Amino acid sequence: MKAKHKKNLKLNYKYFGLEESVSWISIESRGKIIAEVKGQHYGVNNNVCDANAKLFAAAPDLLGALIKIKKLYGDRTDYINEYKQAWNEVEIAITKATK
Repeated sequence: MKAKHKKNLKLNYKYFGLEESVSWISIESRGKIIAEVKGQHYGVNNNVCDANAKLFAAAPDLLGALIKIKKLYGDRTDYINEYKQAWNEVEIAITKATK
């Protein structure tokens, strides 16, 4: 079964005690929590927690962009080694997200 990736994910910051100490960030779609990223309350630096949550929320859009790039360019990157290496990384990322 092929999974559908949610777009327009919302980050909801949860605080326990002091407001500058993020306990966790929930990632929500249509009002339902689909994932949580642990924060300072769980021993994870606030900056790391925030960066991880933002990356998670951006993942569907990043995947969509990579798929569009792959469709546009196909195998036309074989002529330059640097592009070929980057292209292989694009294909690996798409495979990880869709298989």
